[in-house]
Amino acid sequence: MNVITLHTLHDVNTIIHDEPYISGKAAQVHQEIEHNMWCIEVDESLLPSITIENLLQFFDNLIDKRSKQIEKNNPSFPATLYVWFDKQALQLRFNILSNIVDQLPFRCTVHNIDVLEPIVKDFLDTARHVAQYGDVIEFIDDDEEEEEDDDTAYILDVFVVVLNNKA
Repeated sequence: MNVITLHTLHDVNTIIHDEPYISGKAAQVHQEIEHNMWCIEVDESLLPSITIENLLQFFDNLIDKRSKQIEKNNPSFPATLYVWFDKQALQLRFNILSNIVDQLPFRCTVHNIDVLEPIVKDFLDTARHVAQYGDVIEFIDDDEEEEEDDDTAYILDVFVVVLNNKA
């Protein structure tokens, strides 16, 4: 897992130039998750000036770059990029896995969405709210016994795109 705090908009270049690890093997999914996951935080000083459009442009560039990287390594090999907002960590996260992935590695219900904007907007709105009001993010204690221990009760919006999909 790679964590980056954006202090300037140029800090995203670290992510853009990173090489993904694509094994093509289901047995190595944990290594792919570990290496390819990026967690993006925004420094409080950047929050007033960063826009949804800035982050959407970053993801457009990232998708283009990762597609080219994957195609260069294997022209007929697809990979799945997915993006979500981790509200507890206050991070915008993304990951890449080999192949076309139907079942993402979450223990909750996943709601695939076709556009990234609502996730990015929720991330920036929440980060600005926390910075302005000093709200504390509610943490869920996995050790606590709950009457309803149903991981599927939480619904997570996830943007999914297949890279280098030649099918």
